[in-house]
Amino acid sequence: MCAMEAKMVLRASFVRWAHVKNPSPASPRATLFYLQTVEGRKVACALAIRGPTNRITYTAFGAFLDEYHQILPLSDVVQWRFSSIFAQWLNGLLYHSFLLCSEEVNLHTAFLLSAIAKQQIMLKFGFWYLPGQTLRLECKARLNEVFHIFDLEDMVIHMANRTWEIKIQELKLDVAKFEEFWHALVMELLDYLLIIMLSNVEFQVIIFDTNDEIEKIYAWF
Repeated sequence: MCAMEAKMVLRASFVRWAHVKNPSPASPRATLFYLQTVEGRKVACALAIRGPTNRITYTAFGAFLDEYHQILPLSDVVQWRFSSIFAQWLNGLLYHSFLLCSEEVNLHTAFLLSAIAKQQIMLKFGFWYLPGQTLRLECKARLNEVFHIFDLEDMVIHMANRTWEIKIQELKLDVAKFEEFWHALVMELLDYLLIIMLSNVEFQVIIFDTNDEIEKIYAWF
């Protein structure tokens, strides 16, 4: 197994998780899982333990849970029998660590254009990249909530030098216009979509490449 830190203070967000397999097939400790920060530091977080019948159980380290229980929204579950559910827990750590570090460095003033930063931000919400249609549906549902709350007749969305005016018809976003906006977004693993509602009731969209901690620049910027 490689050497890495068992506990540390979160000063930079986690950007990926990975694993190291035990070279000894006889050991019950089959695989070590770790998280890596943007600075390249690795933090051990869990083990895959092989049982008597070769069944794998994924178990979080107690030291990791003790160190991060107040700053990351971990559930009470510390063991998983299914790799897919365990992977969701790991992805959740990436997501929430990014949110935490974003709040600490005040993302909207550190990265946004100065013209935006001067305006009062009424609300902001973000989404970690998700494959398939999940992200689009979650984003659309959240925007639907916003226009109901603020009784909007349309949504003006800005991203760099582009603007989309999306009409609201029969309490629903104009599908064609929303799809036009959505197809302009090209997101990858570890990208983060941030949507900000400004005091003029218009929306600013920014996509961050959290691996490099920079705003993504598109060809049409």
